[in-house]
Amino acid sequence: MSSLSRFAAENAGTLLLLALTLIIIVACVAAGAWIKLRAIERRWRDLLAETSGADLERLLEHHLVEKVRLEERVGDLEGRASRLEDRLERSNRRAGLVRFDAFDDVGGQQSFSLAMLDDLGTGFVLTSLIGRNDCRVYCKPIEGWKSAKNLSEEEKEAVRLAQAAR
Repeated sequence: MSSLSRFAAENAGTLLLLALTLIIIVACVAAGAWIKLRAIERRWRDLLAETSGADLERLLEHHLVEKVRLEERVGDLEGRASRLEDRLERSNRRAGLVRFDAFDDVGGQQSFSLAMLDDLGTGFVLTSLIGRNDCRVYCKPIEGWKSAKNLSEEEKEAVRLAQAAR
């Protein structure tokens, strides 16, 4: 008797148990696949219920036309969003305000410097100096967070506040 025959004879019970376990595993996998197949068949039947081949073709054609229309609409909306983002970046939405007393004889911090800048640091600083007998207003352009004109300390602070604003 060969060694393989001897091994099979000595371990017949174990081999039988192993074969039976494999058969049960294969049967469980097959049953799961059968259940999934039945569910897919049921969904397919529901989808095609009361439709002929021509109806199904019209339905698919309608969906394709709708898909193209929606893709065009999304493209249009992306373009609009991009333009709005550009406009928003260039809008003067960053503000910095500094109130101060310009003259010793006028209190209450009625003078002010107001910086109005976009996200790139372009805009202006408006300064109003309130005195007892007069009022002066100055407007200085700002580009890249700086001005070609000399800025007072209050104006520099207003620009700094606008730059920090979000």
